[in-house]
Amino acid sequence: MSKVINIEDLNDEVEANIISKYLEKNNIPHFIKKNEDLAYDGLWRMQLGWGHVLAPEEYKDRIIKLIEEIRNSKIF
Repeated sequence: MSKVINIEDLNDEVEANIISKYLEKNNIPHFIKKNEDLAYDGLWRMQLGWGHVLAPEEYKDRIIKLIEEIRNSKIF
């Protein structure tokens, strides 16, 4: 079993949804983790950003390449 690592930080929920759909389309296992804690009322998002992509380590290069393509496209 591969080690699951933090692959890339995400800017907002819209970006997270788009990236997640592209990863699903490419059959890349992943998890979108939001930096939130109701007890701290958004404190972690201010310090750590909206969230990040977690995935098995062997998918890191493919995910980073796909995210770069998405961010460089006209989607954003």
